Amino acid sequence: MDDHRQPTSPKGGFDIGLHCGLLGVFLSAANFMTSQFAELGDGVDADSASPLQQIADLLSANVVKSLAVVLIVVGGLLYATGMGYIELAGPSEGTAPRPKPLAATLPMNIDARMAEARIAGLLARLKAVPEELREEATIELEGIEQRHMPALTRAHRKARATVSPTSQQADELDTDYAGSLNHLSATLEQMLDRSTALGRDRLQWQSLVIEERFPAASIEKDQT
Repeated sequence: MDDHRQPTSPKGGFDIGLHCGLLGVFLSAANFMTSQFAELGDGVDADSASPLQQIADLLSANVVKSLAVVLIVVGGLLYATGMGYIELAGPSEGTAPRPKPLAATLPMNIDARMAEARIAGLLARLKAVPEELREEATIELEGIEQRHMPALTRAHRKARATVSPTSQQADELDTDYAGSLNHLSATLEQMLDRSTALGRDRLQWQSLVIEERFPAASIEKDQT
């Protein structure tokens, strides 16, 4: 079990995410069962005006189905992140406090933020390129994304944690970090340019093949 959902007080706590998810599952099951009864033409109660039948009609409505989906999704997210956990009492003596949530993103300078946005955009563009057009760049791309970038980011975050967030040293660390990211971005741009050129060459080759294979169609096109 994740540490952020461990109760740290004698009275424990209440997990909103878990209960939202369970309520969503219950509503989804009730909606399914009452909908099946409605499709078969059999009501839950012979009297359509009875309270039981009215409840069944309400549970079979589409709005209940949508509500169930929302509860399951939101409850699952809250449960997974631990954000919906509420302690009923403070930490008891001799018990370790709950771990604090991860710190928010550092207030980096504009150069670092722009460098991160630039490299994120280039990675997204390269991933959209068909793998056969990337050729040998695929291995290099994986190395940048899975090894070099994470190692660089970790080193920057640890170095920033040793200085004041608003100090000149922090700004210098951000500038160095941005320079390294821009160096990687330049490499990614070269890879993207090579992939673009390769794709254009292959298209031109196929166009030449078609013109050679169907010369009459090419001449007719020129005449029109």
